[in-house]
Amino acid sequence: RIMAKSVVLSELAKKYQDISKFYNFLALGSNEMSEGQGVSLLSVHASKGLEFDQVFIVDLAQNRFPNLKLMSMGGSLEEERRLFYVAVTRAKDELYLSYAKYDKIKKVTYQPSRFLIEAGMAQEEA
Repeated sequence: RIMAKSVVLSELAKKYQDISKFYNFLALGSNEMSEGQGVSLLSVHASKGLEFDQVFIVDLAQNRFPNLKLMSMGGSLEEERRLFYVAVTRAKDELYLSYAKYDKIKKVTYQPSRFLIEAGMAQEEA
């Protein structure tokens, strides 16, 4: 499996002459959007400045977005709120927001993100 993965990485690296650009591609995803039909899977950071007809934002559960780990390491709620705003404003026509209420593997129940509750799109469950 490692050999197969190294072949894939080698093929991806061929189009980059600068290692820092290749690293950015791996870490953030490509900024080169192809024309036509297709799906782009992007982080909120990588989506800045872009717009799409349809946008799906997933994992909008409390302590996941806003991200509890990032906030405990010095991140701020306002920065997370700004990122949420960036995410929802990427949609031109349709916006889909979702979160999992229950993780069967971890056996964890999730509440909706405080951002969904504040926007009146969800209610905290008892």
